[in-house]
Amino acid sequence: TLSPELFARWTQFGAFSGIMRDETKGADCKSDRTQLFDSDFTIQLWRKFAKLRTALFPYVYTASHEAHETGLPLMRHHLLEFPDDPVAVHLKYQYMFGKSLLVAPVLRKGATSQDVYLPVGET
Repeated sequence: TLSPELFARWTQFGAFSGIMRDETKGADCKSDRTQLFDSDFTIQLWRKFAKLRTALFPYVYTASHEAHETGLPLMRHHLLEFPDDPVAVHLKYQYMFGKSLLVAPVLRKGATSQDVYLPVGET
Protein backbone atom coordinates (compact mmCIF):
# COMPACT_ATOMS: atom_id res chain seq x y z
CA THR A 1 0.00 0.00 0.00
CA LEU A 2 1.27 3.45 -0.87
CA SER A 3 1.14 5.19 2.50
CA PRO A 4 1.65 8.94 2.96
CA GLU A 5 5.17 8.21 4.23
CA LEU A 6 6.03 6.08 1.21
CA PHE A 7 4.51 8.72 -1.09
CA ALA A 8 6.77 11.31 0.58
CA ARG A 9 9.88 9.14 0.13
CA TRP A 10 9.01 8.41 -3.51
CA THR A 11 8.50 12.13 -4.19
CA GLN A 12 11.79 13.06 -2.52
CA PHE A 13 13.66 10.33 -4.42
CA GLY A 14 12.04 11.41 -7.67
CA ALA A 15 13.38 14.94 -7.34
CA PHE A 16 16.89 13.47 -7.57
CA SER A 17 16.24 10.88 -10.27
CA GLY A 18 16.22 10.94 -14.03
CA ILE A 19 12.44 11.33 -14.10
CA MET A 20 10.22 12.86 -11.42
CA ARG A 21 6.67 11.59 -11.48
CA ASP A 22 4.06 10.43 -9.03
CA GLU A 23 3.33 6.71 -8.99
CA THR A 24 -0.32 7.13 -8.12
CA LYS A 25 -3.07 6.32 -10.56
CA GLY A 26 -4.56 9.77 -10.74
CA ALA A 27 -6.94 11.81 -8.65
CA ASP A 28 -9.96 9.72 -9.63
CA CYS A 29 -8.44 6.35 -8.65
CA LYS A 30 -10.56 4.37 -6.20
CA SER A 31 -7.99 2.51 -4.14
CA ASP A 32 -6.39 2.39 -0.70
CA ARG A 33 -3.23 3.95 -2.06
CA THR A 34 -2.32 7.50 -1.12
CA GLN A 35 -2.99 9.77 -4.06
CA LEU A 36 -1.35 13.05 -4.96
CA PHE A 37 -4.51 15.08 -4.30
CA ASP A 38 -5.63 13.18 -1.17
CA SER A 39 -4.55 15.77 1.36
CA ASP A 40 -2.86 19.08 1.94
CA PHE A 41 0.22 17.10 3.04
CA THR A 42 0.64 15.31 -0.29
CA ILE A 43 -0.15 18.43 -2.33
CA GLN A 44 2.32 20.58 -0.38
CA LEU A 45 4.98 17.88 -0.46
CA TRP A 46 4.67 17.43 -4.23
CA ARG A 47 4.67 21.19 -4.73
CA LYS A 48 7.84 21.60 -2.61
CA PHE A 49 9.81 18.96 -4.49
CA ALA A 50 8.45 19.92 -7.91
CA LYS A 51 9.67 23.47 -7.25
CA LEU A 52 13.06 22.12 -6.16
CA ARG A 53 13.27 19.98 -9.29
CA THR A 54 12.35 22.99 -11.42
CA ALA A 55 15.03 25.10 -9.70
CA LEU A 56 17.52 22.31 -10.46
CA PHE A 57 16.59 22.29 -14.15
CA PRO A 58 19.84 23.92 -15.38
CA TYR A 59 21.86 21.39 -13.35
CA VAL A 60 19.75 18.41 -14.48
CA TYR A 61 19.90 19.57 -18.10
CA THR A 62 23.70 19.92 -17.97
CA ALA A 63 24.13 16.57 -16.19
CA SER A 64 21.80 14.89 -18.69
CA HIS A 65 23.78 16.34 -21.59
CA GLU A 66 26.99 15.08 -19.96
CA ALA A 67 25.39 11.63 -19.60
CA HIS A 68 24.46 11.68 -23.27
CA GLU A 69 27.94 12.76 -24.37
CA THR A 70 30.03 10.55 -22.06
CA GLY A 71 27.81 7.59 -21.29
CA LEU A 72 28.10 8.24 -17.55
CA PRO A 73 24.72 7.74 -15.87
CA LEU A 74 22.87 10.65 -14.31
CA MET A 75 22.52 8.65 -11.07
CA ARG A 76 26.00 7.35 -10.25
CA HIS A 77 27.39 4.89 -7.77
CA HIS A 78 30.28 6.39 -5.82
CA LEU A 79 32.67 4.02 -7.58
CA LEU A 80 32.37 6.22 -10.68
CA GLU A 81 33.16 9.48 -8.87
CA PHE A 82 35.36 8.31 -6.00
CA PRO A 83 37.19 5.16 -7.15
CA ASP A 84 40.03 5.68 -4.66
CA ASP A 85 37.80 6.04 -1.59
CA PRO A 86 37.57 2.52 -0.07
CA VAL A 87 34.48 3.36 1.99
CA ALA A 88 32.57 5.16 -0.75
CA VAL A 89 32.92 2.34 -3.28
CA HIS A 90 31.11 -0.09 -0.95
CA LEU A 91 28.13 2.11 -0.11
CA LYS A 92 24.78 0.77 -1.30
CA TYR A 93 22.27 3.39 -0.26
CA GLN A 94 23.60 6.71 -1.46
CA TYR A 95 24.59 7.96 -4.88
CA MET A 96 25.68 10.98 -6.86
CA PHE A 97 23.08 12.79 -8.93
CA GLY A 98 25.29 14.19 -11.65
CA LYS A 99 28.79 14.98 -10.49
CA SER A 100 27.96 17.44 -7.71
CA LEU A 101 24.90 16.33 -5.68
CA LEU A 102 25.13 13.51 -3.16
CA VAL A 103 21.78 11.81 -2.49
CA ALA A 104 21.11 9.48 0.45
CA PRO A 105 17.45 8.42 0.38
CA VAL A 106 15.80 7.49 3.67
CA LEU A 107 14.78 3.86 3.22
CA ARG A 108 13.72 2.68 6.68
CA LYS A 109 10.05 2.99 7.51
CA GLY A 110 9.49 5.53 10.27
CA ALA A 111 13.06 6.87 10.13
CA THR A 112 13.51 10.57 10.75
CA SER A 113 17.25 10.76 10.09
CA GLN A 114 19.83 9.16 7.83
CA ASP A 115 23.58 8.62 8.21
CA VAL A 116 25.51 9.94 5.24
CA TYR A 117 29.11 9.29 4.28
CA LEU A 118 30.94 12.18 2.66
CA PRO A 119 33.48 10.80 0.20
CA VAL A 120 37.08 11.95 0.31
CA GLY A 121 38.09 14.63 -2.19
CA GLU A 122 36.21 16.78 -4.62
CA THR A 123 34.53 16.18 -7.95
